[in-house]
Amino acid sequence: MEKRLGLNSSTNTIYQFHGCYFHGHQCDVTANIKDQRWIENREHKLKKTFDTTNYLKSQGYNVVEMWECDFQKKPQVHAIITKGRPTFYRKHPGRVNETQILNAVRSGDLFGMCQVDICVPEEWAAEFKGQSDMTPHDYFAEMSPLFCNMEIPFNSFGQRIQEHVEKHNLSKKPRRLMVGGMKATEILIAAPLLKWYILHRMKVTKIHEVVEFQTQACFKNFVQEVSEASRLQIWPLSEKREN
Repeated sequence: MEKRLGLNSSTNTIYQFHGCYFHGHQCDVTANIKDQRWIENREHKLKKTFDTTNYLKSQGYNVVEMWECDFQKKPQVHAIITKGRPTFYRKHPGRVNETQILNAVRSGDLFGMCQVDICVPEEWAAEFKGQSDMTPHDYFAEMSPLFCNMEIPFNSFGQRIQEHVEKHNLSKKPRRLMVGGMKATEILIAAPLLKWYILHRMKVTKIHEVVEFQTQACFKNFVQEVSEASRLQIWPLSEKREN
């Protein structure tokens, strides 16, 4: 089957990037692989890659290929990639623990989305004790800090709502509503909001996943162009009305 990663139709050129592991290439990238299944299938993967290239060439295409191991040896490429990496990843390119992640969220070094288990603690952590006469739950009693959409069964509604439903013969099926709570599991939270939770003494009990982004305005140039175009359309109309 034909496979193309990139195509320049004006020059009839196909661009292929081959990951050394997935394409069975023997090199520095795969030198330490001990997976017996990969070793047994390596030649088949490599042959399939060459067969694909030969097929594309037989169809009249120019084929430009880049192997992962060769890509890693290009310093100018590394400079571009490094510049594009977000702050926390640049500081911690290897494995990290939950403490490092939470400290980075607190300091603002990590910007992105975090999937966590979080709760209002039963009692204040040692670093917060003595700062408030209220218990954690009393502190958040006026408005619960966490919100999520979930199915609420009829018997979880208060007495007045249940009486209203009974009186007007309304459906008793579970309803999907936005509710507030004191704890949540696997909730996806933007890092700036998670920072607010942490600074307001909430407790993260587990981190499931983190996706980091660059700290910058999304579609900034596009927004500026649209804003400028709008101003150019509005201002002449305003001048005409004044005249």
